[in-house]
Amino acid sequence: MEILYQINSLNELNKIAGSEDVMIRWLKMPDDYDLFCGHLRERNPDGEFQLDDWMKCQEKGTPYCGLIKNGKMIARAAAEKYLEDKWETAGVRVWASERGNGYAKQICWFVTKFILENNKIATCRTEEHNIAMQRVISSLGFQKIGFVST
Repeated sequence: MEILYQINSLNELNKIAGSEDVMIRWLKMPDDYDLFCGHLRERNPDGEFQLDDWMKCQEKGTPYCGLIKNGKMIARAAAEKYLEDKWETAGVRVWASERGNGYAKQICWFVTKFILENNKIATCRTEEHNIAMQRVISSLGFQKIGFVST
């Protein structure tokens, strides 16, 4: 079971302090393919992500951004455009070795701000046992609106 959260406007999005040692930017295909794969290999060393998979995400209108530190992408997130008026801050991943440094909050803020600037309602969801992500989502100003069966 996942918990679903929503935020309706930029006025509701809480400001956060970003880290000066990182940069967050939208990834461009195919230029950032190696950067993206390097991020994935940290989580799953034997896994493989095909360029075609990324192209399918791009074609569906799901842009990914990366949080880059010392030339390595240590976190990622996407803006999943699943309804005309609602987009989701989705696919949030932070390297295990970099957790606890506020990077999930920074990358979620970046994506959520993008969604709201495009005059869409921002949603985000997480597993009910993922307390760390629930804290990130709540700290940004999202409000819990219900549950989603997975």
